[in-house]
Amino acid sequence: MIESRARYHKARGEDGFSLLETLVAVAILGIALVPLLSFQSQLARNAIQIDRSTERLSVENVALSYLALIKDPTQPPQPIDMGGGWTLNWTARAVSQSDRAVAGTGARGRFEMQLYTVVGLAEHTDYPSVEAETLVLLERELFPFLR
Repeated sequence: MIESRARYHKARGEDGFSLLETLVAVAILGIALVPLLSFQSQLARNAIQIDRSTERLSVENVALSYLALIKDPTQPPQPIDMGGGWTLNWTARAVSQSDRAVAGTGARGRFEMQLYTVVGLAEHTDYPSVEAETLVLLERELFPFLR
C-alpha cells in the first residue's frame, strides 16, 4: 500500500509529506515529549531541593562548631557572626545539677561540673533559619589559687 501511494504521489509530481501527515507527526511528537519535559522539570526541582538541603546541613555543621566553642554557657549569650550573612543566636539550659568531681582517691575534687544543652538558631535574611543543638560540659575550678 505504501509503495502504491508513493507511486501515486510521484505520478502526480508530488514529493514530501501532506499537511495531514505533518500534523499527525507533530501531534505524536508532542505526546511523546510531554512526559520527558515533565521528568526534566521534576529533576530540576529535585536538584534545587538537594542544593537547599546541602546548604542547610552545611550551616548546621558550622553552627554546631561554633556552639562547641562555648566554654561558659552561663554567660549572657552574644550573637555570633558565622560569615556569609549568617548570624548565630544561642541559649543555654542546665540539664543536670552542679556536682563536684571526685578525685581518684575518693576525695572531693577541686572541679565542679554541670551539663548544659545549648541551642543555636542560625539566621539569614535570604534563607530559612537553621536550628542546631549540642551538649556543653561546664567545668569550674573551685580553688584556682591551689595550683
